[in-house]
Formats: sequence, C-alpha cells, structure tokens
Amino acid sequence: MSANLREEVSSAIDVQNETQVNDRRELNAIHDPMAKLPFEISSDLFIRCLPDCPRTDPGHAPMIFLIVCHWWREIALATPSLWAAVVIRTSSLHKVSQKQQLLQLWVQRAQMLPLTFSLHGSVDYPIQDLVKNVYASRVQNLELFIANAGHLRWITRNTPFCSLTKLTINAASDAKFRIDPSELLEILRAVPRLCDCTFENIDCSYADNLESLTHTGLQHLHLGHHRSVVVGSGCSYHSNSTYPLFHATLPALESLRLARLNIRTGQFISFSPLLQSLQMALDRRVLVVEAFRLMPHLTDLELAIPVQRGFILSTFLEKLTSSPDFLPCLRNLTIYTASTDNLQYSDLCRMLIDQRASRLISLESFRLFFTSLEPPLPEDIIISFREVAKEGMHIHVGSEDQNLVSTPVGW
Repeated sequence: MSANLREEVSSAIDVQNETQVNDRRELNAIHDPMAKLPFEISSDLFIRCLPDCPRTDPGHAPMIFLIVCHWWREIALATPSLWAAVVIRTSSLHKVSQKQQLLQLWVQRAQMLPLTFSLHGSVDYPIQDLVKNVYASRVQNLELFIANAGHLRWITRNTPFCSLTKLTINAASDAKFRIDPSELLEILRAVPRLCDCTFENIDCSYADNLESLTHTGLQHLHLGHHRSVVVGSGCSYHSNSTYPLFHATLPALESLRLARLNIRTGQFISFSPLLQSLQMALDRRVLVVEAFRLMPHLTDLELAIPVQRGFILSTFLEKLTSSPDFLPCLRNLTIYTASTDNLQYSDLCRMLIDQRASRLISLESFRLFFTSLEPPLPEDIIISFREVAKEGMHIHVGSEDQNLVSTPVGW
C-alpha cells in the first residue's frame, strides 16, 4: 500500500470515528433530558444535588457527575459552585501526595469563588499547609474537628484567615482536654471579618488578667454544647464555657448560645445591646433575672433550668407580668427542666394569662419541655394551659415528642 493510500485510509477512519462520536452525542442528547435543558438549569440541578459536606469519593456528588457521560462532565466542570466546598478526612485511602493533587484540582475547578473547607481529625500537615499557605485568603467558611488543643493553634499560627466569615471548631466527643480562654480570644483576633463562630464541646479553664478583645463584626456566637442536658435533680454541664466572655466586648452580637451560665450580672455588659436570641443553661449558684434588663431587644430566649432553681421560672415570669419594660420585645420563650415536680403550675398558668392581658406586646409562643413526665401533670393544669392557648399563644408543655396541651383528654 502506497503512502498516499495509507494517508487516505487513515483520514477516512478519523472522519468515521468523529462521525460516530457526534452521532453518539446526538443520540445521547435525544435520550438524556439534561441535554435538552439550558446550561443554567442543568447546572442548578447539579448544585441542588450536592450534600452538605461534599467529599472526594467518586460515588458522591459532585465527583459522580464526571463519570456519567460526556455531557454531564462538561456541565460539572463548567459549574464552579460545585467545587467551592470540600471535606478532607484523615482516614482517606489516598496517599498524601494524591490528596494534595486532588485538593489542588478541586480548588482549580472552583475558579475564584470563596472556599469552604471541612477538616476532620489530624489532617496531614502537607494538606494543612496547602489550605493555610495557598488558599487562606479565599477561605470563607472553615470547619475543624479537633482531637487536641494543639489543633486550635493552627488557625492563629503565621497566616491569618483574613476572609473568614464563618468558623466552626468541634472537639471530638471523647476528647478530654481543657484550653485557656486566651486561645479562643486569639482565634477571634486572627479573623477580623468573622460573623459566625461556634466552639462546640470546648472546655475552658479559668484564666484572669487576659488582654481584652473587642470584635466589631461577630454577630453569632456559640460556646459549648448545643444544649445542656437536664437530668435527675439538676443539670449536667460541660465546664464553664463563658470564661472568654469575661474579656470580650461584642457590640454587633445578635445571637448567643452558651452551654452553661456562670457569670456575674455586671459581666452581661459585654453582651451586645442588639442581642436578639439567647440560649443558655443556668448554673445552680446564679440568679440573673435582673441581668436580662441589659438585653432590651431580646426576642427569643431558651433556658435550661435545674429543678432546684425552679423558682427562677416563677421570678422570671412574674417580671414579665409586672414590668412592661422587662424584655419588651420577647416573643418566644422556651424552658427545659428535668421533671414535672417542684413547679407551681397554677401560678405558671396565671402568670401566662396575666402576661397576655397586661403587656402591650405579648409572647407568641411558650414551650416547657421535661425529660420526665413523672409525676403526671394534673388534668386541671393541662386544661388551664389549653385555655391560654385558645387566646392565641402557641403553647407546648410536655416532652419534645408529646405536647400535653394538644393531646386529647383521656389519651
């Protein structure tokens, strides 16, 4: 066969292959509804399929979009939002060098979008260095699952995350360590644009004479557990999570969640007067009803109260009834306690009725949760709560799974 003939045959084969590829694409377009949609809609559908924590596993979105077909791959690679967040785990089967390459490729696909990283456990140092030294200026949301106090210092060492607006640090449930409040304050200093900060399961030791901090951007802060567990005759707490607040001024704070309150009334002054939402557990030794006067814009309040401190509830509701200037904006009140014993329910019902009658702006919802419904609530008390509910207030009294106010009589 001559050279010219070989070239003609080779060219004909290339044309035939290209024709077959085009025909296959056209056939896929006929059968694949995604190919009939505008790119913007297909891209949006892919984004809606993302899990909360996108992983690098090939069987999960967005990686799985790359292997379905050529059209899906093109959509995925042309949609930067699919690659703006990623979870990095220590237990990954990839070698460190492979994880580095994969992370670099992942971020490259995100183009110039702000990044979200979730780092689990003792992530390899080369990965930490890559995240901090190369991508720190683009990280907007950072989530760390730590096993020891040393992992906290990774945030403040050398390069600050100057664009970070949301930070979540979660200690392992079995981790047994305490940190100095100064370390939390240093983290806040290192992220001046931070708006939302969570220190979950973090146990603080006491420290005094710390350098004070003023953070003008922080709007949402969570210290400790999501909710202290009310058990037996008292509350089960992590150690005090409020120590950093002794040395912090947060003028923009709108919502605050505390695992445990052990703070003097005068120290409430560090809380923002703009505070609208507060969730906390009260220590047995602390009575802070008057401190709520420092929160005139509070609309949502959630309290965990030990049984021995049940009188706090009566005192608190009496203030709501008798003092129009006491939490005038309060709309939603939630109380957690251990059992139905030791609470004056007739007084509670009367105060709720008086509160609706006497205040210009009244509660919209009142929820009282028990971990135990023993002894049972008297039927006349339940009926009284129902009468209050008929006036328009949403009332839940009982366990989280059962509302005695809406349960039929004799149930």
